[in-house]
Amino acid sequence: MPALLRNSGRVHQYATEILERSGGTFLFKGLWFTNMEMLITSDPANFHYILTTNFSNFPNKSWENQRRLTKSLINHTRFQELVATTSWNKLETGLIPILELVSELGIEVDLQELFQRLAYDCTCILEGFDLLTSCMRALAKNGTPMISEEFWLGTMLNLIFAGIYLHGALCEALRLFPAVPFQHKAPPEQDILPRRMESIRGKDCLDFKAGRWISEFGCIKVEPSFKFTAFTAGRGSCLGKEMCFIHMKVATTAIISRFHIPVAESHSILPNSSVILHMKHDLKVKVSNYI
Repeated sequence: MPALLRNSGRVHQYATEILERSGGTFLFKGLWFTNMEMLITSDPANFHYILTTNFSNFPNKSWENQRRLTKSLINHTRFQELVATTSWNKLETGLIPILELVSELGIEVDLQELFQRLAYDCTCILEGFDLLTSCMRALAKNGTPMISEEFWLGTMLNLIFAGIYLHGALCEALRLFPAVPFQHKAPPEQDILPRRMESIRGKDCLDFKAGRWISEFGCIKVEPSFKFTAFTAGRGSCLGKEMCFIHMKVATTAIISRFHIPVAESHSILPNSSVILHMKHDLKVKVSNYI
């Protein structure tokens, strides 16, 4: 516990270091009066056991009901079309104009906040209302679009035929920086996890290598879900995984094809100590237009 308090500002790195030294699994004990014990693991074999093999011993009744109701909606073709259309419209009338303005002014901007606002706006639209002003709506309807239909056609073709590296890069980013780095499970009955592993990704596990997701034939490698748990695994796997990838690919392609976005000089890049993995000091960047 004293060591944890000393490393409270870097809890994710500290937990990773302990997991590396302990072979992927260790028992954490709280102070004597808290009566708290937690088994912390990063072993894919344990993930597979908890999330698939013995899933019934880690129940979540409210989650099961929510998943049952949500599944039919997310799998519906018209809902998927709505998500795609919403993403494109928000990029065209929201994010791209802001980056254009920032580029013209030559100022720094918090990219993390922009992406959070983009996600929030898309969610609001799917819920039935949009936060755009009437002026922005009129521009989107009658004005000149920031992104032409030809651009979107080219973008989608690139995603289909030449998006292998982009998919690998997104998987690699999520492997190194998952949105939810910790998951808590509490079995009502005593259980025994299967085993430990000395190594999961090899000695270069801390390096960003999109190529590790690409096979020798130029295709995406299919990893077991319990080895890549950014979208969790087994019966609890994220229903919106594929839509998330589509949204990320469209946004990434639209941005990097138009803008050069380096991190601002002397900006400290550290993860925040939180259940949701945010940047501790935001993500300040400079934006310049290629065109």
